[in-house]
Amino acid sequence: MITTRRGVSIAISIGVLALMALSLATTLATAELDHGQATPDPHGDHAMATPDSSISTGTGVIYLTITNDGDTDDTLLDATTDRAERVEPHETSVEADIGRMTPLDGSLEIPAGASVTLEPAGMHLMLVNLTDDIRLGDRFEVTMTFEEAGEVVVPVIVALDEDDIESDPVMVGDLSIEGVWSRPAPRIDGASGTPVGTAVATPDADDDHQL
Repeated sequence: MITTRRGVSIAISIGVLALMALSLATTLATAELDHGQATPDPHGDHAMATPDSSISTGTGVIYLTITNDGDTDDTLLDATTDRAERVEPHETSVEADIGRMTPLDGSLEIPAGASVTLEPAGMHLMLVNLTDDIRLGDRFEVTMTFEEAGEVVVPVIVALDEDDIESDPVMVGDLSIEGVWSRPAPRIDGASGTPVGTAVATPDADDDHQL
């Protein structure tokens, strides 16, 4: 077979074009595969935030309702837990559009025949200087000492809202303690009194645990 120089040149050109086409196809396929398997940039505009299961903030709060079915007033004298250095009764107040959590002046009184509810944007038990993180679903105990009813250990559930918990009332003397739940101490929106975030630890008070 006789091959002319022109024929050889054409064959070489066709071969080069074929190699270029194959290289382009391989590049496109690789790029499409990389696009399908790409890991999103966590700092990108469309990155999705993943909630951290740890919600500890250094301080926490306990909410509950105490009902006194007796004929004698009672008083919460003391509360302790291994999850915090101190437990103090506090009250949320708003002054000049600034929300504050301040210790109650004196002990927490439970009048006879009445209920006292500790709730968000109101009275609560402050867990000062947490000794361990509190996470959603965690359970721990707080020991409460009442003047009349005496001492009782109350289970606490860490939740985002009271509706997220199910628990039986704890009975001691004439008192019934129910709806007990905890979460980190929130920062307060001064305009609305609504919890909006994280609070810093309250200043240290007395070294004892007296409420």
